[in-house]
Amino acid sequence: MALFTILIVEDSETSGLLIQSLFEETGRYKANIAMTGTKALHFVKKEIPNLILLDIMLPDIDGYTILKRLKMNHTTKNIPVIMVSAKNRTADIEKAMKLGAIDYIVKPIGVNNLFARVETFRLSAENE
Repeated sequence: MALFTILIVEDSETSGLLIQSLFEETGRYKANIAMTGTKALHFVKKEIPNLILLDIMLPDIDGYTILKRLKMNHTTKNIPVIMVSAKNRTADIEKAMKLGAIDYIVKPIGVNNLFARVETFRLSAENE
């Protein structure tokens, strides 16, 4: 069985590595980290992940712009994206959902919550 691949777009190396290890230690996931929006967009040109965990506040391109670019591109428009951000206003969440995010998780991330949401999505995708 192929591993479910996740692209973690997170500017905090510590958070990125924590999330990566959370998923990879299960043996069911392959997780890659991009610490900038530019690196994330470059990554998806080479490999299409099954899911993207996308921070909004990044050092170069914000997550909304990345999400918009992904959804406008024929090759990447169907990649499911879960936004992960400290921005917790209703307007922020609504903006992300209107741009095409499938979910929104507010930081600080509860690892059990994050894992449960991604695992639910993975199981759903496998059953399609």
